[in-house]
Parts: sequence; C-alpha cells; structure tokens
Amino acid sequence: MKESSQTLLYGTNAAPLSGGKTVVTKYVTAEDIEASYLRVESELNTAIESTLNTKVIEMNSTQGSDDLVLLKGYGAFEAGEPYVTTPSVKDGDQVENFQISGTMNVSGVAYNSSELVNILRNELKLHKSPEKQLQSIDEGSVYYEIIDFDESSEKIKITATIKGVEEYVLDPEEESGALLIEKIKDHVAGKTIDEAKDYIENLPEINKVEIKSWPVWAPTIPTVRENIKIKVSEEA
Repeated sequence: MKESSQTLLYGTNAAPLSGGKTVVTKYVTAEDIEASYLRVESELNTAIESTLNTKVIEMNSTQGSDDLVLLKGYGAFEAGEPYVTTPSVKDGDQVENFQISGTMNVSGVAYNSSELVNILRNELKLHKSPEKQLQSIDEGSVYYEIIDFDESSEKIKITATIKGVEEYVLDPEEESGALLIEKIKDHVAGKTIDEAKDYIENLPEINKVEIKSWPVWAPTIPTVRENIKIKVSEEA
C-alpha cells in the first residue's frame, strides 16, 4: 500500500486474522524513473565496443576478408550524449512495469591488420642484427598503444611492436658465416683439443662443439690453417 493511502484506512480486529490473501500492488516512483534513465545510459556505454565490433564484422563480410580489426585502447572510441526516451509513466502510476529506451551516436576506427603486420615485419628486418637472420616472426604478438590524436588531419598515432626470433647466419657461403669460420681457425690453430673446444663453446653463435682429430691421438689442432676443416651443422 502506498504511504499516502495508509492514513486513509483504519481498522481493528477482535480475533486473530485467518484466511485471506496478500495482494501486491506495484506503483511507479520518481526513484524508479531516475534509476531507469541511469540504467539505459549505463547499458548504452557498455555496448559501445560490441556495437562497433559488430559493424567491423559486417564490413569484413562485405569485403570477403577478415583483415579489418577494431582499434582499441584509451580514447579509441567516441560517443555522443545518450538520448533516452521519456517513459509513458509518471510518479504514482499503478503499473506492473514500464519500458524505456535510448540511443547514442558512437564512432571508432578499424585498421587493416595485415598491413600493420607487414609494416612491423619490414621494420623488424631493417633493425635486426647485421650478423643474424630472422628465423621466425610471431604475428600474434602484435601490441600497440594509442599515443596521440591529430584532430585536424583526423589521424591517430600509435606505437606498435612485434616479436621475432633471430639466429646467427652460419652458412659458410654467406659473408658472416665465412668470417666466423676464419675467426675460429685463427684462434684454435696450434691449441690443444680442450683449449679449442672451450674457445668455440664460448662463442655466442655456437651451441655444441665436436672436435675430431687425425690421427686420433693427436693432442693439438693443426698449426696450418688450411689443414683445419670446420663443418657447421644447424640443429633444430
């Protein structure tokens, strides 16, 4: 019962009450209406990213690809003021429930993920160590942050990274591989087997060393560089 109606009724009972039933009557309050406005605004803001994602999926479907990806991060989305319709009820109306809806203009940016990966791949190749080659690039490791907005040119500046694995080029047909072999020969010529093995194992390019001498009892590496043969084996 509404509080305003409670003073209009008065009654006493001479015996314990029994039987009967409880009837619940619902009324709309000003607080209900205000809470409905706030809930609609909250739901509109929560749905911004999913709404834009749905739009990007539609664009990809139209183009027959999945290259477009929604740009995310702080400030990536723009949203206007929410417009919430005025409910058809007012404070004090007796109703079970009422409906309220709202709209909001939102915008975002979709970028071509393949183009971004290619840009990062090229940058990775340009900045790799000169004596190494890229063994693999992890396209799933792409990470970016939004760092600036240029409203005049309608451009967004980001900083992005991608991970790759480098490996030394040990092919004797390549310059770096040939230089490494010559370097090893220069340092091990005339050394004992153990000294030569220790030196080669400490090179960052080398993972494992096996030295074979002839005759097998020879205690040192040949002093003549031309008699030293080096074979590079690339292990997985």
